[in-house]
Amino acid sequence: MLERLIKARNKKGFTLVELIVVLVIMAILAAIMVPALLGWIDKANEKSSAAQARAVYVSAQAIATENYGKSKPLTKVTAIYSGAKTAGAEKTFIEAVEELSDITLATEDSITLTDSVVTAIHFDGQDYSFN
Repeated sequence: MLERLIKARNKKGFTLVELIVVLVIMAILAAIMVPALLGWIDKANEKSSAAQARAVYVSAQAIATENYGKSKPLTKVTAIYSGAKTAGAEKTFIEAVEELSDITLATEDSITLTDSVVTAIHFDGQDYSFN
């Protein structure tokens, strides 16, 4: 028993200075890494927004093409989301785009069609135009 107490007393741990040095090094590494990680997050959000805008474009063009084939061409239309859903089976153009793209549009989003072709989309605060 006495031997154990002597061994326990002889064991040395880290000093306070050593612990502070390790914490300072970790803080410096964190200060270097945080801005880099934030940049990656911003880039990922931009790419996500562009991918969603593409899905909205493809959906809008598909619906416009379908309506053109049914002899109901959509010409010179700017569809702006109002936030209200249409009751009944007849959906608005924007509701059909939301359903097909599986993306909820905001009140400031809009889709512009000219001669049944999507020419511009305002989505997630950015403007996308197509020729």
